[in-house]
Amino acid sequence: MATYSIKSVPQNIVNSLDEFGVLLGLSRLPGEKNSEYRTRLWDVYIHRGGAHEIGLINGITRELGLLPFETIKLTSINQTTNRPRVIVKDTLIDLYSNWSSIDETLDENILELSIDIYTKTKESYTLAGLVDYINSNSLVFSAELIEGTNGELLSATIFNQDSCVTYDYELLYPQRRNKIQNEKLVPGSVQFSPDGMYVFSTHVDTEADVLSEGDYYIDYMNGVIVSFSVPGINTTCRYMYDNLPLTLLASPVVLHQFGSDNYQDHIFVQVEQEDGSTENSLPTSDGVSMINELLNVVPILWGP
Repeated sequence: MATYSIKSVPQNIVNSLDEFGVLLGLSRLPGEKNSEYRTRLWDVYIHRGGAHEIGLINGITRELGLLPFETIKLTSINQTTNRPRVIVKDTLIDLYSNWSSIDETLDENILELSIDIYTKTKESYTLAGLVDYINSNSLVFSAELIEGTNGELLSATIFNQDSCVTYDYELLYPQRRNKIQNEKLVPGSVQFSPDGMYVFSTHVDTEADVLSEGDYYIDYMNGVIVSFSVPGINTTCRYMYDNLPLTLLASPVVLHQFGSDNYQDHIFVQVEQEDGSTENSLPTSDGVSMINELLNVVPILWGP
């Protein structure tokens, strides 16, 4: 007698969640449960997709049924006198012991460590190694692996982020003293809309110096703006504020800009020029792998 084997194949049963998925452009994955699908649908509003780098990471991660995750918490050891800053950019994490001016050319901005999170031979190549490296070499920051995070994951999964956040639009009330939503403002970063050009024309050093029309004072630490004149109803401000402690976010999808100088330093051999600058030469082993992957997907010509 012939014998047969039957293999069960999960089938999605359409319900109201799938209708929301059509509206949001996010289909249910094969065999995906309602609870998992609901989480991905909510994520559309939390981690916005788009054509920019973080938007691409969010969109690709979500389409694959994955989610961004927390990796490392960075805490400033002492923020009493200095303003530390963390910048994750492509293949590097820059730790500033003091970043007190939006003019990055000034000596007030002191870079303590620039950490390579891409090179395989570096201690900082994994999340656990990155934590150890920061705690061993930084006098300004301490690092802690988030509970439940796999320390063997690559540090390159951390995507671009900054402990100084830009707040683009905040409406000021028609009153002389405004407490804005955020504190620890970056000096020099506060800008007012044209409606406030006469109200906020002369910045003074203390609140007691606000004595005449156009005078204003900013308490950067507490996020308070005091003016002599009353702002109009349409006056807004734009500013940057410190967001330390900072929890570094990551995604299983690693995305780099091919035109980034930091990234090109790793995928091309760098040849030093007479003036001390470097130029790209032949691809490294990582560069060859990347180029071959691109050629397999898109029929493009490579080279001059």
